[in-house]
Amino acid sequence: MIFWRLFFVISALNGFFAVLLGAAGSHIFSSRMIEGGSALFSLASQYHMWHSLALLGLSLFSLKQSPCKDIIPRISALFFLIGIILFSGNLYVRAFNDPYSLSFLIPIGGTFLMAGWLILALSVICIGKNITLK
Repeated sequence: MIFWRLFFVISALNGFFAVLLGAAGSHIFSSRMIEGGSALFSLASQYHMWHSLALLGLSLFSLKQSPCKDIIPRISALFFLIGIILFSGNLYVRAFNDPYSLSFLIPIGGTFLMAGWLILALSVICIGKNITLK
């Protein structure tokens, strides 16, 4: 239960920072970005927000105990968090730097995001017909 409360807070803070960075990118930082950096920053902010919402939903969904013993949804949540850091985080930095030596982490982060969605689907399959929303 403590894990999911922590992830609920993490998802809320991620949502806050997605909005903050999106606004700062379009109003404050845009003049400092490389050519095409604004589009990269916008993409990072969009993925950041969508996956913050996914974390929030997963946190709410997983507050109930499941037959999966909670491990599969936890892995999904961790993959989303790692994906946000590697994908969006590196896109934010990439918007200001050309060349950027850690650009290779961007597709790795995207892979973590996709894997998080697949693992989330697996957790729902594992729970099966035992879902009860009270």
